[in-house]
Amino acid sequence: MAGSTNNIDTGALYFGSVNPTVTGQEVDNDSFIVTSDGTPTGTPISFWKFDEETLTWVQVPSGGSTVTVVDNIDGTVTINAGGVNVQNAQRPILELPILARNLVDPSADYDDIWDASAGRMVRVLATRASLLTYKADGLNDTRAGSVGTTTSSIFAVHDHIHPILAIATPPATPVLVASGSGLSISQQILTTVVLTEEESITFNFRVLCLQTISNAWNILTVPNIAGFKTPITTVGGTYRSVGNPNAAAGWHNSPSMMIEASNYNMTNQIYLNCQNRTQGVTIEVFLSIKYILA
Repeated sequence: MAGSTNNIDTGALYFGSVNPTVTGQEVDNDSFIVTSDGTPTGTPISFWKFDEETLTWVQVPSGGSTVTVVDNIDGTVTINAGGVNVQNAQRPILELPILARNLVDPSADYDDIWDASAGRMVRVLATRASLLTYKADGLNDTRAGSVGTTTSSIFAVHDHIHPILAIATPPATPVLVASGSGLSISQQILTTVVLTEEESITFNFRVLCLQTISNAWNILTVPNIAGFKTPITTVGGTYRSVGNPNAAAGWHNSPSMMIEASNYNMTNQIYLNCQNRTQGVTIEVFLSIKYILA
């Protein structure tokens, strides 16, 4: 306990530079004044009375103290009652009515939002609705998306690069074209392997090819699709179940899973086995064809 100006056990007055703590010698209505230097001549900061029922020091509000409330940038207020018990508290009022997002000042700096994990309001950088189109998806991509509806909860944010989504509706399945003497085909899309991405779609085909004896190349031509670049065609393999295209040249007897098709010069044309077929051939060709948005 700090020094006292009264030697009587009842109603003693004490002075100190910090808030009083219980020593066990206090009696009801003892007083304690916190001053700037802990002496009676120092500047008063706070006034305390001892409560014998609770055995605690209780601060007595000072009528002369000035209470200040400072509005903080993080959504709290600082309450200062004469330099003691300075506390930060959540701002107790709504400073603005609830507004539609598009009515908020577009130059606003902060938003006050409820943080459920922290159980309090917090102040965050403002989210500004844009009256322009979305920015481009990615590097060197100048395509623009939709601005959305600013009066709803779905709209473009002024500094946001919008999420890239898979192509929702794929184009119609391309139809391969057979050419060359003695070739007929039956193409089949492999189930569950039409793959859509944000900028491309990939078709995986199994093409059944029936070839007659001929001295001419057989070709599968992959068509272009409007709005897409030249397709990227990859031969996944072949399965020849009947015939040897050139038995005299030592071709492996069927059944054979050797790769007997080639994407000639990386164009849209797929050439099958050999030019000089001495037997009829049944061969399946597995193709992966990728179309990228132009």
